[in-house]
Amino acid sequence: RLSSPRAVRSNCVRLSDDEVLPPEASKELPPGLLAEAWQAADRVKKLSEKLKGVSIYIIGNRTPTHAAASIALARRLKDFRYRFLDLDDIVQQLTGKTPQQLEADEGREEVRKLETAILEEAKAWTRVVLLATGPVGSEPANWAALHQGVTVHITSDKGKSSHEFWEESADVTTNVKPDMPPDEAGLQLVTDVLQVLLDRPAKAEEWLKERNDKLRERGIDPESYDMADDESDTAGEPEAKKGKGFGKSK
Repeated sequence: RLSSPRAVRSNCVRLSDDEVLPPEASKELPPGLLAEAWQAADRVKKLSEKLKGVSIYIIGNRTPTHAAASIALARRLKDFRYRFLDLDDIVQQLTGKTPQQLEADEGREEVRKLETAILEEAKAWTRVVLLATGPVGSEPANWAALHQGVTVHITSDKGKSSHEFWEESADVTTNVKPDMPPDEAGLQLVTDVLQVLLDRPAKAEEWLKERNDKLRERGIDPESYDMADDESDTAGEPEAKKGKGFGKSK
């Protein structure tokens, strides 16, 4: 069994605070750019309100562009305590091997089993942008877990799906061009996911209920769990520092 979701999330990528725009700098921005920045911030705030802590799972082909867009999305949501996790990094922390090395040593089936186990644990995680691109999204058995959150399928060529099953199963399909700047791509993901949630208001409530049910199965009170997140952006970090993070079984 993997460690607790809180301990796992403490090992996520920490987004830098040094990219915050100094207050005095906004005075020098052209009015048009300043308006765009406010509009972007408003979209992010609305998305966080609609998500209600539900996680976002990114699927599609594994490319540097898709990874950068996912990190940029998490950065946009950082003020609402969202974190970025990469499924491949979790596999490597659990086994000491990359998924490719693990497949070469133990076979593809073992990699798929481990990925499925991680996704099962991920059902109870909150406020995570999980990069789960690659073959993991091709396994029908994984979709029970993926549908616990908002599943975003990223494509690179407009009008072309990298995998028909992904496009049919995902909640959102969006096109990110290879030359698109990461921050622009992250904002596009914000816009597209927000639009789906506005069009399907009942879906967010369904995701939240499923996540809370999964927490209760583990004897965790959802309200207390969320309050702990509110009190600290690094909840569970001391446990991880004691060696109870990734790769440690209970």
